[in-house]
Amino acid sequence: MKGWMAFGVLIFLLAASMALGVCLGGDEPLSPGEVFHALTSGGPAGGTAELRRAIILEGRLPRVITGAMVGAALAISGLLMQGLFRNPLASPGILGATSGGAFTAVVVLALGLEGRVAQALQSLFAGGPGSGAAALAARFTIPLAAVAGTWFAIGVVYLLAARGRHVTITRLILCGVAVNTIFSAGTSLVLTMSLEEHMVGREILRWLTGGLTNRSWEHVWLTLPFLAAGLIGAPFLSRDLNLLLSGEEGASSLGVDLPSLRRKVLVFSALATGSAVAAAGMVGFVGLVTPHILRLILGPDHRRLALTVPLFGASFLVLCDLLAQRIIPPDEIQLGIITSIIGGPFFLLLLLRESETP
Repeated sequence: MKGWMAFGVLIFLLAASMALGVCLGGDEPLSPGEVFHALTSGGPAGGTAELRRAIILEGRLPRVITGAMVGAALAISGLLMQGLFRNPLASPGILGATSGGAFTAVVVLALGLEGRVAQALQSLFAGGPGSGAAALAARFTIPLAAVAGTWFAIGVVYLLAARGRHVTITRLILCGVAVNTIFSAGTSLVLTMSLEEHMVGREILRWLTGGLTNRSWEHVWLTLPFLAAGLIGAPFLSRDLNLLLSGEEGASSLGVDLPSLRRKVLVFSALATGSAVAAAGMVGFVGLVTPHILRLILGPDHRRLALTVPLFGASFLVLCDLLAQRIIPPDEIQLGIITSIIGGPFFLLLLLRESETP
């Protein structure tokens, strides 16, 4: 499939998936005509049209947009990781990024720091002009902690891998596995200690299984700058990642600055992964599945993949979230469970294919 044709198809797929998310998401499915009428008609105060407009604009639309952005962020991060490691089994979690973000978020939840920050800010700005901003800042204590944890994990891995020698792919992976194990163990410890407090343990479990429940426009604005940095930066790395397909020695002989490329990939991947973890919690396999599927269809050219993989990742996650809402209504399955159910078998197929490759 030609690049421009694939881009057009994926744009249409994303638009269609987001439209389905707005129409069919939530407790009460709406037809496209009902959505259009609710958004365009004035309607009396307190009327059906006004109520539906509020549900769409303040509930469904922010959730769908946040889901699309999270999917795009995880997909572009997975593409960069797979390109850097020259391995289709690589994903954003390979360097401990997601586990680091999850650990810091879980610690904030277990210690009740969100409430403490809210109380401190309220007492500091009580009645003042900054009280609104302070209340908003308190709501993002957990997401910002997740972003900080993601960056911290990536930084630790890189510092460990670079200590005393040149950074190599193998050393990065080994350090990533070690850091990932440590953060995962820490998360399990915090969860175990928090189970006696039912509400806290339940909230931690929700975070660890991922989800988009009650996402608002604030989550969209929080995710946007980090995602934008990753999406803008990825195409500039496409040429070097294409040259890296021939191996590190061949890429170096063609003028690729490997240390600089590794740092840039890690920075952009950390930005994208951190924004995704902050907005949706732990959502697995998106960064593994979506780049590999498009690579099978469009080929290995990263110049083409950098533009199409985020679109496919966004559509994939929006549809997974819709599936999570509609399988057993009115209850909702956590988004991370749905992506794992879909991605797990795909991961096994990849492993079997890799083992059969001579």
